[in-house]
Amino acid sequence: MIMLGLIPARRGSKGISGKNIRPLGDFPLVEYTLRAATAAKRLDVVAVTTNDPKVAQIASQFKVRVIDRPESMARDESPMIDAVAHALEILAGQGCRPDAVTLLQPTSPFRTAEHIDQAVLQFCESGADSLLSVNAVSEHPCECVRREDGRLNRAVDPPSPGSGRQAFPEYWYVNGAIYITRTSMLLDKREFWDAKSEIFIMPSLNSLDIDGPSDWILAQALLKTHFDSIGLVR
Repeated sequence: MIMLGLIPARRGSKGISGKNIRPLGDFPLVEYTLRAATAAKRLDVVAVTTNDPKVAQIASQFKVRVIDRPESMARDESPMIDAVAHALEILAGQGCRPDAVTLLQPTSPFRTAEHIDQAVLQFCESGADSLLSVNAVSEHPCECVRREDGRLNRAVDPPSPGSGRQAFPEYWYVNGAIYITRTSMLLDKREFWDAKSEIFIMPSLNSLDIDGPSDWILAQALLKTHFDSIGLVR
């Protein structure tokens, strides 16, 4: 099976200006994912799809394929699947036709090469059409409420009245760090995962998805206090 590692890194961001090229510790954000992807042993090809010349310049230092993403596919509202399909079309024209795509978003800087390799191995051994990375939820749905018609209702009812967390069913948060999908599913269904997907469980520390300024502050703190336990490639 030919496995493509695809890094989508467009220019601009609503939450954090210039997020992908903004320095986090010693490196621009996108470089953490570039380092992890190029160190992974189970990715046959690594490519970056971007409309940002600065991202392209950083990526070129890692000798990965750089795909010029059209501006129409790089807006805030642009579906990710369009950029992936475009990248697959460009790569096919270059003679590269992967059987599956491992999507690696730069907003997950603490996902390591080891996580990628473990996820790809699990995907290949499972025979599934897709896999997504998750981590245990910190706020359980059984402890969440919503107000409806003047009443408080639980998001999910506990197994029995008064039952504690130990009795709650397992729930997982889709952390966005790794999506692996067969190319046929991507192109036919235009979906990255479905109800039959495998899940790859990651530690919470490695699962941070940087979306807004508070996430950036947390990432800086984790970088200083948990560097050894996270095991970043530097």
